Amino acid sequence: MGHRRWWLWLAPAAIVLSGCGGPGETPSAGPSKSAAARQVLSEFLDAVRRGDDEAATALLSPRARQKLTPPASDTARFELGNVEEISPDEVRVDCTWSDLDPYGKRQTDESQWHLRRLAEGWRVTGMSFRVFPDAPPIRWDFEDPEDMVRKQQWVEAERRRRGLESPLQARDGENSGDGVRR
Repeated sequence: MGHRRWWLWLAPAAIVLSGCGGPGETPSAGPSKSAAARQVLSEFLDAVRRGDDEAATALLSPRARQKLTPPASDTARFELGNVEEISPDEVRVDCTWSDLDPYGKRQTDESQWHLRRLAEGWRVTGMSFRVFPDAPPIRWDFEDPEDMVRKQQWVEAERRRRGLESPLQARDGENSGDGVRR
C-alpha cells in the first residue's frame, strides 16, 4: 500500500466538516492513569491503521466525534512513548508512527496525542506534530474544527511562501528521530 502521511487527513476533514516541558521533564501521570490513557490511544491508532472508522470514532471525545475518515494502511506501525499529565483529567502521549513511502522506504513521524478523561473513560481530543522543521508543533484540536481550518490555511500559506509543492516536502526526512519539541 502506498505511503500516506496519516496526519494529512485531519485538516481536510475539518474543512469539509466545518461548512507531545523540555527533555527529561515529563511529569508522571500515575501508573493507572498512564496505562489507561495509553491503552485507549493504542486502540484508537490501531483502529485508524486498520481503517475501522467505527472503532476509531468511538474513542474520540463526544465533541470530536465527527465522520473523519483516516486512511487505512496495513503497512503502518506505531509505538507509544511517555505520558505527560497536563491536568488531572488531561494527558499527552508521545507517539511514533511509521509507514512506507511510494518507493517502499519506511518514513517515521513523531507526534503527541491529547486525551481527556470523561465519564466513559479516556478519549482522544487532538494531536500535535511538527509540519515545518523550524516551526513549533501544530496542535490539531479535534473539538474545534474552525481552529483546525485556520491552522490548515496557515500551513498552506507557509508552504507557498517557502516554495514547497506539498506539505510532505516540508516533513520528508525532517521529523525522523528528533521527536516533537515543545
